[in-house]
Amino acid sequence: HPIHAKAMNGFYAPSYKNDMNYKTSVALIFLLLFALSLQAQVSWNIRAGMTYSNISYERDGNKANTESIPGVSLGLGVNLPIWGALSLEPGIQYVKRGFRAPGEGQIGWGTNFKARASYLELPIGAVYSPQVGPGKLHLAAGPYIGYGMGGKWDSDGMVIVGDIAFEGSGDLFFKNDGFEGGKGTNSYSYAKPWDYGLNLKAGYTFMKHYGLNLVFQQGLANLHQKFGDYKPDGSLRNKSFGIELNYNF
Repeated sequence: HPIHAKAMNGFYAPSYKNDMNYKTSVALIFLLLFALSLQAQVSWNIRAGMTYSNISYERDGNKANTESIPGVSLGLGVNLPIWGALSLEPGIQYVKRGFRAPGEGQIGWGTNFKARASYLELPIGAVYSPQVGPGKLHLAAGPYIGYGMGGKWDSDGMVIVGDIAFEGSGDLFFKNDGFEGGKGTNSYSYAKPWDYGLNLKAGYTFMKHYGLNLVFQQGLANLHQKFGDYKPDGSLRNKSFGIELNYNF
């Protein structure tokens, strides 16, 4: 299952390699956006929105029953004109994702288990924005890549993983190998850190500066971890939809 932890002499072994990797990636992304901003006719946009995210999860032929939970998204984008109404729009955003598993424990989760995960994402959209009435239609499609930075979980009851029992709340961490350990006695290995998938938008820009978009994301990466030499048969993928407000300048 996506939640696992391995005790080592009563403690959990922290690893900082992935932290350094995502900090380096963030720095490179900002340098890229700064370089793009030097081009002519470039415009920027600030984004803020509400998301409803979930996961699709299956292990050994058993599919989990999960529900969407609300979250927020905050980001910065740059619009690069290509020709006419066509443009390219890379960006960087912070997104809260997760899920809720209602009722009794499923596939290793406790009763009414809820996970809230933080992601840093880089969406890149091909945009078609023709003039429609006083404003512009905004249609965008393209890939995104994301990195899981951490999060929180809670449950109404005790969660038992193998021979380890956990109380009703704690931290989430991201590792390719769930046996690498977290940073606390109630830390759970949630998923692989690197995500990628498809990002779609449809909306309208009015008064030149203001935009309202509906956003849909479907993860394509299988985030199911291995645990040492054991690789469970299953899949875990992110998915979400939401509404986003833009200010263009």
